[in-house]
Amino acid sequence: MMPPDPTALGPRLAATLAAGTLDTGALEALLTDARAAPLAMYPAPARRLRAVAGTLYQAGPMGEALTRAPDLAWLLIHSPNGFHRDAALLRLPPPVHPLDLAALLARLDDWVPAVRRLAETRLARHLPAIAPGIVAEVALARGDTLERARRITPAGRRLWQALLDRAPEALIQVLRTGQGRAVRQLFLRLMGDPAFDPALPMLLREAAHPSLRASALWWLVGGQVSYTAPQGPRWQGDHPVAGRRPLSVAPDVAQVMALGAVDRSSQVRKVAAEMLKAYGALDSQAAGALTRHLARDRNAGVRARAEWFLGPR
Repeated sequence: MMPPDPTALGPRLAATLAAGTLDTGALEALLTDARAAPLAMYPAPARRLRAVAGTLYQAGPMGEALTRAPDLAWLLIHSPNGFHRDAALLRLPPPVHPLDLAALLARLDDWVPAVRRLAETRLARHLPAIAPGIVAEVALARGDTLERARRITPAGRRLWQALLDRAPEALIQVLRTGQGRAVRQLFLRLMGDPAFDPALPMLLREAAHPSLRASALWWLVGGQVSYTAPQGPRWQGDHPVAGRRPLSVAPDVAQVMALGAVDRSSQVRKVAAEMLKAYGALDSQAAGALTRHLARDRNAGVRARAEWFLGPR
């Protein structure tokens, strides 16, 4: 189905509002279409909502219309009119769709300071009611953009962190199933928190993204976790500053290495071969057997790494 045309829907909504009524069908079609789009494409539906909201200048004050139809707030929160964004935030219901939460979080970076402060107030009020699942979806699709934003205040950043702190299980599930560059960025961001260390063995077994399995293997055997700093001053240009911390759990290294050595990705098996020296310091006999296994691997890079440990040193 083609998305609603902003140039057609905008005047239609404005005309009904000016007449003292509201065409809720047109509004619901617009919001339904925007919410159905993948959240990774957020800028495109947000622009469509902004285009429609921008035509509502002629409708004047929106408070009465928002009282009659609270869902209209999710349209007007995108408005280029600061008074409309303010009115929308004052009457904003709790977000139940990932797109709506992304829109509210975007207002933490609003160019109008008063709107930023109001967005912080509304997010703090609704935070206990926001489902962890939509927090995880937004963290995957929009977390990097949000954390690089320049206008977010320390209070806004604390609220974002409070959202993440409420959703550890949902975030781990996203790490387990997610694909693409965004899941790697989220993974490194979250690993600054030792609370995620117990999930590393599970991620080594089950994560869909091979780089997550490779990192989990490296950290579980090496005992050090790498992560990226979460916010503002710790960023250099467009790149987050990396950090390292000790692993907070005591893994079964033999089991971890056995899993890495048979992983379906050569990227992970190469890490297993790289960690043979560390494994050998703990159990030289088991490391020797695993080295001989990896020396027969179908991937030349894995074989070369294992053969180095078999040769005289």
